[in-house]
Amino acid sequence: MWCPSAAATGDHVNRCSGPAGSGMWCRGRGAEVILSKNKNQNHSALRVKSRDRQHSASMFQARHVPLEIVLLRPEKTEEMERAVHLLQGHATVVVDLQRLDAAQAQRFIDFLAGAVWSLDGTLERVSEQVIVAAPMSVLLSN
Repeated sequence: MWCPSAAATGDHVNRCSGPAGSGMWCRGRGAEVILSKNKNQNHSALRVKSRDRQHSASMFQARHVPLEIVLLRPEKTEEMERAVHLLQGHATVVVDLQRLDAAQAQRFIDFLAGAVWSLDGTLERVSEQVIVAAPMSVLLSN
């Protein structure tokens, strides 16, 4: 449930009153945060649904995901789905497009850009033929 009494300011979210594990919503500046307790595990998870990428990058996430970087060298556009599945699993994907012709490479980039946008991630061009797609939990800088 949404908690109107939550004093969510700056880089932290004050706790809302309610039963543990109820999955309550708190709304902060530029982000919606849901606090929930997984019944199968003994820790709480904090998920951020961002409207402001810079603000959400500074928020603490309780769930620790090991960093994984995967290099893909696709030979056909059907391999786009693998890149998206890796992103959904919180892996950073480096894509070398040299084996695709110009039209296929553009289609691959467009498809991946849509997936990155929907997952609130980041897409950066490293060189003419290499792009990096990162999930929300990874901050890319130039």
